[in-house]
Amino acid sequence: MKTIKNSFIFAAVFGILVLTITRPSVAGGLQGTEKLDGTLISKTSEVEFAAYVSQTVPEFIKQGNWSIIERVVTLYGESPSKVRGLGVEEINTFNAAVAQLGNELEKVNSKEALQWRDNLSKTASAIRFVKNFDLNKLTAENLEAASIVKVPVSYVRL
Repeated sequence: MKTIKNSFIFAAVFGILVLTITRPSVAGGLQGTEKLDGTLISKTSEVEFAAYVSQTVPEFIKQGNWSIIERVVTLYGESPSKVRGLGVEEINTFNAAVAQLGNELEKVNSKEALQWRDNLSKTASAIRFVKNFDLNKLTAENLEAASIVKVPVSYVRL
């Protein structure tokens, strides 16, 4: 009985400490954070992204690189597997166009431009992953190298 009481007291004190210690850091992280978290450009944000780019860097819209970015991102938004049908040259052109647009958005130097740049970069990274993924090349060595990325057990479905 005494051990249960001591365990309960320990758990209560530990819980209070954890909540007290983490609360200021979470609140501090929400206010004035300069870290930009990119998210994938989805079907709903494609229109917003296109409108922002056309207002901010209209000279880029007139180039052929914009149509490539728009085409590949739209294709990825419809179905990521459709990206696998693109040729190597198209993907290389897409990557170069993304780098060029990223540089243009960086020159704008606003928080919103940097957020769109990060979103575009994350989307391009996802597109490259889908395009380069080859199930036949997954070997034990590749799986061990990929195990660096930790996935919560709740995400794994057997």
